[in-house]
Amino acid sequence: VVLKKSALDELVIDTGGQTWHVPAPTALSNLVTGYFGRRDAAHCERFTIFPNARIELLFNFGSPYLTNAATGAPLQMLEDASLFAPKVVRNDHQCGPRIDWFLVQLTVNGSLALLGECPRDLIQIDRPLRSIVGATADDLTERLRNAGTFLERCDLFSHWAIARAGRTHKASRISELCEWSRLETVPTVRAVAERYGVGTRRMRDIFSAEIGISPKRWLSIVRAERLWTSLHPISHPATTPWWEYADESHAHREFKHWTGLSIGQFQAIKSLGDGLVNGGARRIVLLSPSDDLDPR
Repeated sequence: VVLKKSALDELVIDTGGQTWHVPAPTALSNLVTGYFGRRDAAHCERFTIFPNARIELLFNFGSPYLTNAATGAPLQMLEDASLFAPKVVRNDHQCGPRIDWFLVQLTVNGSLALLGECPRDLIQIDRPLRSIVGATADDLTERLRNAGTFLERCDLFSHWAIARAGRTHKASRISELCEWSRLETVPTVRAVAERYGVGTRRMRDIFSAEIGISPKRWLSIVRAERLWTSLHPISHPATTPWWEYADESHAHREFKHWTGLSIGQFQAIKSLGDGLVNGGARRIVLLSPSDDLDPR
């Protein structure tokens, strides 16, 4: 394991660790976009997470995990099972020294079907999963904690989600559009409206009512997500998506607006081994080799 320091502000970056990711099974593909897991040993001071439009369930089995609603606000400890709401401003996280978490990303339909929560009511709020789904959260968390491998955790959550999805729920009218905008370039709100088959004003009303932010702001966030992902060394992009912006200067302004970093600062930190794509580390020091959590 190699520890390197950034020339920017003496950051120490974790170059080790193990992270896994698999897509959700077909039966849940319209509710769950994927499963993520990480097990590691590290001392992690605060690190900043960029704004994002994702609804996530975090099951933390390692050291206490702290977060806040906005960078600079007091940190609060998360429950073992918590909902990460969409963020429209930067916020801070802190974890360590033992990292062991399992993360599930939900679609808008997934939030409605599995949690009974509309995204507009979740913006910038992190909540205990127990406060949303009751005692079933504790049982699910304990079973996930005792699972031996990452894929066993995926299978356990899938069975839980399929059982809950059997309930009658009101489907989102724009969940598919939200996922479409993540995967493809959607240049304007008009393009979203045309895809949906309504007028632009009606699209704005529907989107804001369900998501809690305007479609223009949503598209700006997902476009920025594609940009910072493409700039990370692990992504190995063939091209940098300046073409999603009016010009390179526009891309730089938008990047700084959402991340608080210049593109040069972000690339300098990531080139030194920081594996965090959606954020910037303050200080992460690896303590020991990762435990073996079989990803197969």
